Amino acid sequence: MAGAVLLGAAAGAAYAVGELEIGFVLAAAAVLAVSVCWPMAPTALTFLLAGALGSFAGHWIVPGVTLPVFELLLAAGAIGAALALLRGWRERGRGGTLIASIWVPAAIYALFLLVFLNKRDLIPGAREAILLGYPLLIALPFAVVSPARVRSFFEAHGWQLVALASAAAVITGIYNSAIDNTVETSTGQLRALPGEYTAPLAAAVLTAAWLAVYRSRYIVAGALAVLGAVGLLLINQRSAYLALVIALIVFAATGPLPAMIRARPKTALRTALVLGVLLVVLLAVTPLGRDGVARFGALFDSSDDNYSFRERAVRKALKKDDAGEVILGTGVGLQRTDLGVDYTTDMAEALSSSLRLEPHNSYVTIYQRAGVIGVILILAPLAFLIWKMLRARRDELVALLLSFVVFMAIMATFNVVLENSFYGIWFWFPLFTGALIAIGGETAAPASRAAVDSRAAVDARPR
Repeated sequence: MAGAVLLGAAAGAAYAVGELEIGFVLAAAAVLAVSVCWPMAPTALTFLLAGALGSFAGHWIVPGVTLPVFELLLAAGAIGAALALLRGWRERGRGGTLIASIWVPAAIYALFLLVFLNKRDLIPGAREAILLGYPLLIALPFAVVSPARVRSFFEAHGWQLVALASAAAVITGIYNSAIDNTVETSTGQLRALPGEYTAPLAAAVLTAAWLAVYRSRYIVAGALAVLGAVGLLLINQRSAYLALVIALIVFAATGPLPAMIRARPKTALRTALVLGVLLVVLLAVTPLGRDGVARFGALFDSSDDNYSFRERAVRKALKKDDAGEVILGTGVGLQRTDLGVDYTTDMAEALSSSLRLEPHNSYVTIYQRAGVIGVILILAPLAFLIWKMLRARRDELVALLLSFVVFMAIMATFNVVLENSFYGIWFWFPLFTGALIAIGGETAAPASRAAVDSRAAVDARPR
């Protein structure tokens, strides 16, 4: 670690005197030194920065070499984990190696697309092909940490990471509203935050439910719930409202909560009534709430230009006349950003262009770029890990992570999520965390859950 600190100081000095390339090399060496000691550190840092700063940080570029910061951090974590595995070092516990290994075929296919089906230069092609490489980059550090350590860290500090990211998002949204830095949605409501902030804010709402139900930390839970609700209303994204409702249903149906509700039905009913009244007041009385209701009401409004454009873009992405493109995909390097038209005002030209549109559906994008093979290589491992989490759903931490994964999976149906690092990491990181706990056999009832089950059993006894 002392070497990493010295390298970091030297990198700062090199940047200060204008030696950008030398500074980058030294900084990269410092990050790698940290990664060798703690492979999870760069990945966890990317997760936190992505939640707190969104696409602003996701578009950071290293001066002098024009390489993206987040991708470099993820690569450093993966390299550190690979070096640790090569020298035979990893913590006790099973599951991490399996989680990483099942994503190797997708990463290999990403290289195939980049080499053989790249329609333009290296960098544009790599930006699209990495969609299939993100899971392996993020999963490799999980191969060297134990399920027990991951569980203890997230039980103790997970809510703090979520609180920090969601607080930063809400502050940004309030600031944008104060300086009138807002945009109008296609249905006429205002939006003060970009859509990628829905990830930490929805996590805040779900984590608040977890803290209240299983930890009895009502003050912290209340503060987190307010942060999440206000932030989501500042974003005012209808797909986020739909996804959160479904995620809360999943949370309520998993973990020990169903047994607790059966044991104490009157308490559960009173709690539901109080929360329902507060939600009605928030949505009916406040301007933010009324805007949110109006936005959610337009969820399936086919007359909305944005809705109809996305529908047509999806149809165009799915239409393939060549059997080879169906199987292998159309390749990489044809991003919508190269169209040179404003697709929000010139939709006809955008749809007729020979270059590619992002259909705002990550699964369709996978098929568009990588064909049936790419879809199988991504969705099959994904389904396997979700199945493992479902088997361990009585564990309250797995139930929390599963509900959030469901939220992000729905968001990926309506948005550009898995295609980038700053949004996608909020899908992959919780998925791998929950799967590691589930596969690692660490889902036996901990003291906290045993206490919950014991209390529920006592309350259920006839009096």
